Amino acid sequence: MNRRQFLRSSAATAITWVSAGSLPAPAEEKSSPASWPLGCFNRAWAGWSFNAALQGVREAGFKRLGLVSPQKDEPFIGAEATAEYLEGLKKRLRETKLEVAVASIRFDENAPLEALLASVRKQIDNAARAEKRGLQVVLKPHGGLSAGAAEMLRCLEKVGQAAFKIWYDAGNILHYTGKDPAAELETIAKHVTGFCAKDCAGKGGEVMMALGEGKVDFKAVFKKLQAAGFSGPIFLEGVKVGKTPSETTANTRAGREFLEGLLKSF
Repeated sequence: MNRRQFLRSSAATAITWVSAGSLPAPAEEKSSPASWPLGCFNRAWAGWSFNAALQGVREAGFKRLGLVSPQKDEPFIGAEATAEYLEGLKKRLRETKLEVAVASIRFDENAPLEALLASVRKQIDNAARAEKRGLQVVLKPHGGLSAGAAEMLRCLEKVGQAAFKIWYDAGNILHYTGKDPAAELETIAKHVTGFCAKDCAGKGGEVMMALGEGKVDFKAVFKKLQAAGFSGPIFLEGVKVGKTPSETTANTRAGREFLEGLLKSF
């Protein structure tokens, strides 16, 4: 798999700003799931403004934000983002007291290779400008060459870089492969540095739904991660989108409460 093939296969690749809480703890020092930090992606508010997303994430009780879905007039860390825009973004985040921990890399897979690589490098630079911390590039299960454990492990082996990790998504494992998300963790749990909380009705089924209403056994998944030394973060992505931003916020708050209750039960 050459660089172009890898980039074409990894549309769900994301940049993550690494904090001490997002790195796996040594296996002999298993962390308590109740201490795993929580965050929320902007996806549920993608149909509204970014300001609505900022307000919703904060009102739903989160302190950490993930920028994975495009929103109107918001390049986020995109290659087209100007220095002025990035400074303004940081200011808005400070005002809402939200910390960005992960953002998507986006690119034109049909662009010439050098232009494609330049775009990805620029986005990494923009991420570093937005948050002065160590960076990881992480792969999210999303079908194709990142569909399941075997495919993602092959990508990790091909890249062979310590800063290339996995943000696991149990809902996507079910959606794209129909396989048991807990069983799929057997070979890759030690490489997981973040988790996208999303349920799923089954292979090819809906994922934007309330946690606990689908077929993902979150307790079994979290037990596997805990045994591997995982210490978070967990970011809520699967939310039932309401007719209004406020209804969506209420559904998001319910998702946070589901996760908190489950993690405290360990």
